[in-house]
Amino acid sequence: MDALETRSDWTRAAGTTWYRLHIATAPIVDVDGPVDFNHAYTDTDHAHDIFSFAPESLVNKLDYVGDTKGNEAGSKTGVRVYFNPITIVTE
Repeated sequence: MDALETRSDWTRAAGTTWYRLHIATAPIVDVDGPVDFNHAYTDTDHAHDIFSFAPESLVNKLDYVGDTKGNEAGSKTGVRVYFNPITIVTE
C-alpha cells in the first residue's frame, strides 16, 4: 500500500507485508484463477472506505483506513485485504 496526502504537508505512508497462505505437500505448478490485483482510489474523509469485488477476482473486499483526525502521520493508515477462495494445482 502506498498512501499520499493530497494537501497540507503531503504526508506519505507506504508499506508491504507478505503472508504465507498455504504450505503445499507437493510442488505447486499452477494457480487456477487470478494471481494479481491492483486498486487505487482517493480518500476524501476520515472514515473507513470499503470496496467489494466480484467472486472471480482474487480479492473479495478491501477495508482501507486513509487519513484520520489529528496528527498521527500515517500510523493508523492501512488496508485489510479479504481474499476470494483460490485453488492451487500441485504435481
